[in-house]
Amino acid sequence: MKKLLKLFLGFTLLTMLLGVIGILGGCGNSEARKAEKQRTDSIEQAKADSIQIAEIAAAEQAEIAAFEKEKSNYNRTVELREKYLNFKYVFPENSDFLAENGTAKALDGTDGNYFVAYFKKGDLTVVMNKKTDRFENICSGRNSNLKYDQTAKLSKLLNKRMEYYDFQDDLSSTRYGKTERLGQQNCFGVDCCEYYPKGNFTVITLFESGEGERADMKTLKKIAMGKVPRLAEY
Repeated sequence: MKKLLKLFLGFTLLTMLLGVIGILGGCGNSEARKAEKQRTDSIEQAKADSIQIAEIAAAEQAEIAAFEKEKSNYNRTVELREKYLNFKYVFPENSDFLAENGTAKALDGTDGNYFVAYFKKGDLTVVMNKKTDRFENICSGRNSNLKYDQTAKLSKLLNKRMEYYDFQDDLSSTRYGKTERLGQQNCFGVDCCEYYPKGNFTVITLFESGEGERADMKTLKKIAMGKVPRLAEY
């Protein structure tokens, strides 16, 4: 009887011991699983952060590339206008132009008065008056709306220091729309970036306030097609 009791007690103690070991083992496994989950979550978060950083960097590079392209197109347009505005497009004067820029493809906007054409080789668009055979506008790239652009004719005002009211007559808000300032709000004595919505062009101007008998003066420093908030950087 005593022997059986000892065996029973021994078995009970062994069972309890195994239970305790199991509990401790379970706790250990739970901690291990928790640690493994934390490690996995950290890895996944790191991957997500890496993807986000790469996307931000790609977006920034795309923005820089777009800015540089717009800047290049603007500066090339300025050069083309200096060279070809009022150019007479007849043989033999146009021979060198055709050799450099290729043949013309008519664009929408061509009518009985104007020839709007894109030269693929030279990647430029021209507007030619059919009566005079002269270029009235030209720009870098393909632009079927170039006939309606106002910046070529207004470019004659560039770098001319004019009295304020004479300047306002040429760049009339009635004709081109009330200006929208892009960037700084105070434009006295500093380069000011403004957009004319009806004319769809952006300008950089310098306003100088006169004192005493001196008149207020304004100078057009840059002009570009469309809405160009960073024109001052071109």
